[in-house]
Amino acid sequence: MTLIRQGEKVFFMRIFIAVLVIIFNLQFWTKADDIREFEIENMSLGDSLLDYFSKDFIENNIDNESNYKSKEFYDISISNHPKFEIYDAVQISVKNNDKKFLIQGIDGIKVYEDIDQCLKDRKDIVEELFLLFNNADKYERKKIKHPGYANSFTTDTFLTLSDENEVIISCYDFSEDIAINDQLRVAMWSKELNAWLIR
Repeated sequence: MTLIRQGEKVFFMRIFIAVLVIIFNLQFWTKADDIREFEIENMSLGDSLLDYFSKDFIENNIDNESNYKSKEFYDISISNHPKFEIYDAVQISVKNNDKKFLIQGIDGIKVYEDIDQCLKDRKDIVEELFLLFNNADKYERKKIKHPGYANSFTTDTFLTLSDENEVIISCYDFSEDIAINDQLRVAMWSKELNAWLIR
């Protein structure tokens, strides 16, 4: 004599499958809103830069040309490093006087000769990242004038996560009068850095 009839077995099996689906979906939703799932040259927000570079190297690559209004944060700019597999340069933002050099922002920078190719690649990257951060608020900003360079433009997409960390994918179309190549920038900024940059 069986203790569970066939109909009850089917019922319990359906409940079991439903619970599994919920568990897997919860894990996916958590991943999709965790910016640490995203890395730029193996680095992510909250990492210590000391895990990747020596203190001397970091201090020797501080960007003294940053035109920030205050000194709460500063940038470290690293170009053509043998560790980099995707980007031509990386710009990293850290808090002033932070002895651990915790990453508050990181931009992967790729140089382009053809702005149309940059825009095409940017579109593909936006689609991929929106699949990863599918709960993010997405804001597309069409081509606008660059505030710091004459006759130059940016095209940007902002993905704002529920914790207000942000991922930004941009193409910088610099004027031919400026000795700067066009750039693709893929960036992630902490909530704190983002608030500081826009105030």
